[in-house]
Amino acid sequence: MQDGNVIEREAMSADNSANAASKDRFEANKERARLWFEELRDRMLAALEAVEDGAEGAPGCEGKAAGRFTRTPWTREEGGGGVMSLMSGRVFEKVGCHTSTVYGEFPKEFAAQIPGAAEDPRSGLAECPSSPTRPIPTPPPGT
Repeated sequence: MQDGNVIEREAMSADNSANAASKDRFEANKERARLWFEELRDRMLAALEAVEDGAEGAPGCEGKAAGRFTRTPWTREEGGGGVMSLMSGRVFEKVGCHTSTVYGEFPKEFAAQIPGAAEDPRSGLAECPSSPTRPIPTPPPGT
């Protein structure tokens, strides 16, 4: 009977290891997705600021300074936070791009409406093409 307990303990240990690996993978993918979206945001902001720079001397832009984004970080008590990025300029009256990373679980009623969230209420992105559970495409250089 003692052999049965050893096998049961080994099976439980294997399950715990698999769960830990799954959690580690989830956390790594979550971090990877956050970094990807922040990089995308940074590239978008740079492109919009380049439009502002390129408008030097354009009709309606004379004497106006090129706009620059103001970034304001924020945090969420329940976990996570983000950065608000806003700009007012000579081309764009007002433009913004925000990123946020928040943590928690969807309510059951809401999770039932999102593919994949019923299985894992921490992430409603299981079926999303840019999901952290799928490879994140790398944009071509220079874009």
